[in-house]
Amino acid sequence: MIRYKVSDSHLNMSGKTRERLVDFFEAVKGCGREGAELTADFCALHFEKVFAVKWYEVLASENGQIVGYIRCLRNPEDATRWYICEVHVRPEYRRRGIAGRMYRKVIDVLGEYEDARVVSASVHAENVGSIKLHESLGFTDSGLTCKFSGLSFEDKETEYVRKIYKRLFIPDNLDFAVPKIMPLWKAYLRDHRSNMSDDEAREKLVKLMRKALVGKCSFDTIWCGLEIVGFECLDGDTEYFYLKDED
Repeated sequence: MIRYKVSDSHLNMSGKTRERLVDFFEAVKGCGREGAELTADFCALHFEKVFAVKWYEVLASENGQIVGYIRCLRNPEDATRWYICEVHVRPEYRRRGIAGRMYRKVIDVLGEYEDARVVSASVHAENVGSIKLHESLGFTDSGLTCKFSGLSFEDKETEYVRKIYKRLFIPDNLDFAVPKIMPLWKAYLRDHRSNMSDDEAREKLVKLMRKALVGKCSFDTIWCGLEIVGFECLDGDTEYFYLKDED
């Protein structure tokens, strides 16, 4: 069984784990032992000590062998944006969904940051496998060259981006929550060609939220960074869902 470990530091990495990481980079990069050791040291120290950039990585392992690796960095010039790089899977383990699961592990972690809004990756135009992977995970091609301090990118690479959404239960203070959700609720009603007046729309929203607070229906707000961008409510067999188009 493949296990996935999320880490944000190499300072406590054991010598045995480092050797496994060197073995892994030697296998996936074909750069020889010395090159693999330099890559492992770069991952361990460069961003952590030199740039002091916040980062995470996922190690996928099976039977004591590292079979997959991914690294994610927070942009030092914009705390709302994160960048995924160094995505590798051992050749004999490819086409088993490992890269996708590593991506999802990272995105779950980024959801814990209130101000995180966007995660991106630089993808080469001729890398069909990478393009399909990112599209399957909800990334879209911006058509622009990725920008990240200290990193360089090839001419045929463009930045694929994905919004980071977080779901939160509605606040129990309706005096605070209703004004926040009301513009989204009205947009939802417009999209569904509702003839409700503003007073009727507010009354309906408050009724649903009060039911949710006592457990008679569900009501989640959807956030991107520090902005509420949508909601999902399930009241019996009726679903209310809205996500603002931010493009």
